[in-house]
Amino acid sequence: MTAQQAFQIMYYKTGVVIPVYFPKGIDRAQGEVLLRDTTAHYCTQIQDPANICLSVDGAIHGETEVSKLAREFGVSTCISPTNRGKFSGAQQGVAQLLNNPDIQFIALVDQDGDHFANELLNFIRTAIHINLDRVLVLGNRISRHRPMGFARGDLEELADRVLLDALTYHAAQTDHPLRRIRQHP
Repeated sequence: MTAQQAFQIMYYKTGVVIPVYFPKGIDRAQGEVLLRDTTAHYCTQIQDPANICLSVDGAIHGETEVSKLAREFGVSTCISPTNRGKFSGAQQGVAQLLNNPDIQFIALVDQDGDHFANELLNFIRTAIHINLDRVLVLGNRISRHRPMGFARGDLEELADRVLLDALTYHAAQTDHPLRRIRQHP
């Protein structure tokens, strides 16, 4: 597969879910700037902005900001009335995008620009080269502690472990094995 073919798949057949949560006490104006910047950059990578879903985890935690961005960029939204955690927000966004049969890949990215939009093509190319289809593409950092500090890095490690364990449990319960690819730094 050529780089141009991979680009076409990314541009036309990839969806992006951006879970949104503005906690109490956060500088919402700064949070909105970061979310807007993240959304704008992903809109340059995906042909149809409706294939980018801003999924709010609890209406009071971002509905206003997300509604503005949906009007500005044409992205889709998914707004949960109550807060149920980042995984729930991500799950709802993914479920919404999976209603589009043309979407072959789905990427989950943080609202604060942790993952740059121009990295998406490399994730898609990797998934294509190892013959995955209709998969979730997740990025990770080599070191969580350096950019986030020790406590936040450990919390992120724990959240990732819980997510992976939950996905593994669900796969076992539904008799659909979870295809895992281990990346080494």
